[in-house]
Amino acid sequence: LERLMASYRLYILSEISRRFEPAQELEAEDDKKAIAAGEVARAARAAELWQGNRMVKEWQASRAGNDKSQ
Repeated sequence: LERLMASYRLYILSEISRRFEPAQELEAEDDKKAIAAGEVARAARAAELWQGNRMVKEWQASRAGNDKSQ
């Protein structure tokens, strides 16, 4: 049985300009897997994960792996 993949966009906030970098496209089976992929891709930087016009997750910048949004 083949699962359909959903499209997500990850926006990472530049620490220098304080503006969002161009979106990274992600494909995942569900929100949980998209959040896990976004967690790795953001590399402790502030970021937002979107599917269409729905925000799935917002992360604050974290220091030494300490994610305050959890």
